Amino acid sequence: MPTVFITGVAGFLGSHLADGFLAKGYKVKGCDSLLGGYRDNVPKGVEFHETDCVDLERMTGIMAGSDIIYHCAATAYEGLSVFSPHLVTQNIVQASVSTFTAGVRNKVRRIVNCSSMARYGSAQAPFHEKTPTQPQDPYGIGKLAAEDLLRNIGEVHGVQWVTAVPHNIYGPR
Repeated sequence: MPTVFITGVAGFLGSHLADGFLAKGYKVKGCDSLLGGYRDNVPKGVEFHETDCVDLERMTGIMAGSDIIYHCAATAYEGLSVFSPHLVTQNIVQASVSTFTAGVRNKVRRIVNCSSMARYGSAQAPFHEKTPTQPQDPYGIGKLAAEDLLRNIGEVHGVQWVTAVPHNIYGPR
């Protein structure tokens, strides 16, 4: 079975993905800075690293041997991002670039990037893949920039990639 690496594995989405992959027999590795995630969320069986995705060298090391990346880590301060644009863009854009670059260095086959509905901003719902993006704050702008960077990095380095845009995320954890 392939090895899956999940950023933000101590968060809501990352921890639930880890549960699903472990149940199917995959080896799961992951990282989280614990800025917004909780160590208690990390499922047993995950090779966990308390690491900030911004740290390219550390990410390169801990990602070794991974086949697929699920990039779920984000500073989810959408409404507050106008008050802390440096922190949010560092933890969205720079963290994404470091994650994607570490993946390329480790010759991963596939990267799945989790974006946000914030990419649509004030566009009229319902949203679909052809809805024009109109991000309204640094969080949405950062998420859209990460999508564009992944497309470029994936195409240049021959890595399969996709961006998922979850709608509402709620539930246990």
